Amino acid sequence: MNEADTCRKFVVPKLQAAGWDNRPHAINEQKSFTDGRVVFVGGKARRGKQTHILQVSR
Repeated sequence: MNEADTCRKFVVPKLQAAGWDNRPHAINEQKSFTDGRVVFVGGKARRGKQTHILQVSR
């Protein structure tokens, strides 16, 4: 079982039970994000990556 499997089996059901899967809320899995900065590590560009981002739309 890898990290994505573990998240889908344990994390997502708990978020859904807490109401994060109903509007105006949303669950985004394996989403890349950046504040505009790009950090170079070992000559490669790195951006932030989260396993889950919880979003509320207004």
